Amino acid sequence: MADSKNGWIINFDIDFFYSEHKGIYKIYSDELVKKIATILVKNMDKIDVFTIALSPECCGGWENAFETMKIFNDIMELDMQL
Repeated sequence: MADSKNGWIINFDIDFFYSEHKGIYKIYSDELVKKIATILVKNMDKIDVFTIALSPECCGGWENAFETMKIFNDIMELDMQL
């Protein structure tokens, strides 16, 4: 990775895509998840630290958290074993 000029620190929470109101529901589309992942890929040279919080308790369980994370994993080529 090239030296960062801005030193961005990104703490990305998967539960951003979910809402808890009388249950937990995904409120944003997979297309938005893909767009955000693509934007992050294009800006990786500016990012020094990138963390991802799965927060399954806020996503309706591990299955939902992993499903959304898989999109990031594929687009960002993170090579995570999910």
